[in-house]
Amino acid sequence: MLASLDATKLKMEASFAEQKAQMEASMEQLKAELEAGMQKSLAVVSSNSCARLANATARPDEPLKPIKKEVGKEDGEIGTHSPLLPATRAAISTASIEDIDALADFYQVQLGDAKMPLSERRCELAAFMGCR
Repeated sequence: MLASLDATKLKMEASFAEQKAQMEASMEQLKAELEAGMQKSLAVVSSNSCARLANATARPDEPLKPIKKEVGKEDGEIGTHSPLLPATRAAISTASIEDIDALADFYQVQLGDAKMPLSERRCELAAFMGCR
C-alpha cells in the first residue's frame, strides 16, 4: 500500500512538473509576442511623430506624410494608413463630413462631433495630421 502511494505521488509530481514546464513555455511565448507587438506600436508612434513634424511645415501644395494607424482590432491593421487621408494641406479644406467620419472610424480617434461645423472638424483633422 505504501509503495502504491509513493508511486501515485511520483506520478503526480511528474505531471505537475510537466504542466509547470508547459505553462512556463506558454508564458515565454506570450511575453515574446507582447514585446514584438509593443515594438511595432512604438515604431508606428515614432513614425507618426515624424510625419506630423514634417506635415507642420508642409506648404499647401506639398504632399503630406501619411499618418499610420496606431491601434487595431485585427492583425495587420497597426501601421496601415487610410487612402482617404488628404494628400496636401489644401486638400484638408475640401474634406467632407463623410470623409472625416470615415477617418475617425479608421484611426479610432475623435475628430470633433456631429454638432460641430464642418470647418471646425476640418481643423480637427488638420491637427490630427500635424498641420496647425
